[in-house]
Amino acid sequence: MKDFTALATSSDTPIKPEAVIAALMNALPEDAVICADPGTPCPYFSAYYRWPVAGRHFITNRAHGALGYSLAAAIGAQVGRPNATVLSVMGDGSFNFSCGELETIVRYQLPIKSLFSQTKHLAWIKAGQNSALINGFTMLILGRQIMPQWHLRLA
Repeated sequence: MKDFTALATSSDTPIKPEAVIAALMNALPEDAVICADPGTPCPYFSAYYRWPVAGRHFITNRAHGALGYSLAAAIGAQVGRPNATVLSVMGDGSFNFSCGELETIVRYQLPIKSLFSQTKHLAWIKAGQNSALINGFTMLILGRQIMPQWHLRLA
């Protein structure tokens, strides 16, 4: 946790994921539900987020084939716990898979919060390929992005 504290309090830019997690631990209510995508958000939240109360507050799917999962999971969590604060966390690559779910969220007027990280590539897959010494990273780079490094939209 010593490394986490150093990264969580860093003022470096772009903002470190650990700093985002530390801010969320201070900002979210105890009964919040976080739905993390299986890409980069899942390992960060699994390793660093400290839940203040026991219960079913973290929903994720660790399979790489489930990119875009967190937005749909957040819809289910919000319907199942209508009074809870529900946060969907995903990268820009995963958002490309599930952006159509925004229409469902708006149509049903669900107060889901969304947090998107911008890495401009499929970061978790690239990290896996990098650790396996695979060079080239074919098909991992995404197109031009229009959102900032981390964007939190409060519904």
